Amino acid sequence: MKPHRAIAVLVCAQSLSACASTNERLAGGPPATLAADDTDHPQAAQSEIRDFLAKQEPSTETDPVAAFYRAREFRPAWTGGQAPSGEPKQQDSARAARDLLARADEQGLRAEDYALDEECDARDSAQCDIALTGAVLRYAHDVRVGRETPDKIYSDIALSAPPFDAAAALNQAVASGTVPDWLAALPPAHAEYGRLVQALALYRGIADQGGWPTLPGKEEINPAGGDRRSKLLARRLAFEDPMLAAIAKPSPAQIRDAVKRFQLRNGLGDDGRARGKTLAALNVPASTRVAEIAANMERWRWMPAQLEDRFIAVNVPDQQLAFIQDGTEVLHSKVVVGMKQSPTPILRTSIVAAVVNPPWNIPGDIAARALLPHLRRDPGYLAARHMVVMNGPPGDPAGRSIAWRKIVPADFPYAIRQLPGPGTALGALMLDSPNDFDVYLHDTPNKKLFDLDQREIS
Repeated sequence: MKPHRAIAVLVCAQSLSACASTNERLAGGPPATLAADDTDHPQAAQSEIRDFLAKQEPSTETDPVAAFYRAREFRPAWTGGQAPSGEPKQQDSARAARDLLARADEQGLRAEDYALDEECDARDSAQCDIALTGAVLRYAHDVRVGRETPDKIYSDIALSAPPFDAAAALNQAVASGTVPDWLAALPPAHAEYGRLVQALALYRGIADQGGWPTLPGKEEINPAGGDRRSKLLARRLAFEDPMLAAIAKPSPAQIRDAVKRFQLRNGLGDDGRARGKTLAALNVPASTRVAEIAANMERWRWMPAQLEDRFIAVNVPDQQLAFIQDGTEVLHSKVVVGMKQSPTPILRTSIVAAVVNPPWNIPGDIAARALLPHLRRDPGYLAARHMVVMNGPPGDPAGRSIAWRKIVPADFPYAIRQLPGPGTALGALMLDSPNDFDVYLHDTPNKKLFDLDQREIS
């Protein structure tokens, strides 16, 4: 079997609080209050920009704003009309940039992070030119590769930052007069991200109008049982269900169908009964959904701009897998994922082989947590389960002579392997994809697990 690229796209369903932090990572931005010295003379503007940047602290070779102006010999990018190099009318590009920065909220960002001093909206100056460049570069970085790096948010993540030279790309767009097109192309082009943009607008609109009603009580709402909350339930469901919203007086059966659709969208058992977890999900505020959507948009910005021709995407919260080839989903499957206390990590890795009847090299932390308590009571535990100690005493693969009671879990010293067989945890097939977390896509002998609505049990 030829190896192929595989990507695990993991989209969690909780708010990413760090995405709401103040964005101050890119150095080189001008101070909040700028002078308003107008200048129309190109050489004077160049000199002013050079002098202003030279006074900034810190002044480094990696400062994207300074790099941008050095590449253009400190010529203004947004002011001064027709540039000496023959660049297109710069005010048009500036207007397009300001308009887009004002709508940064549409991308799950915060427009105030890219706001300019009010004086820069009324007049041209070298300092204002620098201010707009800094704002555009911050926005370009944030919307293209993310406001935060993944490892600042998660400890169990392995995603490489996509390469992106915002200063060089902006310079090319300014020189060619394609700033509006360049700005529009910055967000991820993945269809999933586009749907999140639409969802963000929808749920933000609902939140801005006061949100949806809260369903009182913890008891099940039975539309057919005369429950006075039934009308409120139908009203709540209609916020997210156009099919139900189009029905003036929905019947109990139509409300139950709408509950099923809500349950399917939210990964709940679709029994059509408004109770327990379903009631709790219905009462999650619209503002929380807005934060969740914005967090998932940030996660998509961590993904490569272009995925491979064929890849596997694992959506952990949805507990689903999709195999995509040439843009078409050719396989969809349920998956079993990690428990909340031992969650499946976020990673991107490559499948290098398909292994038939694979042995399971049990990670040390799992062996210490799950096997050691049994071994302390029963030295024959490994032999009974077709397991061996790879680095144990000579001639004792089952580890019967090991003093298991003296083993400290935090310093578990043995490598334990479960041999191939009908009961092995990896089943009959494993897709080998080397990674730092030792997690793989594999079969399981317990096929009944796939019948569960919640499969966070690995």
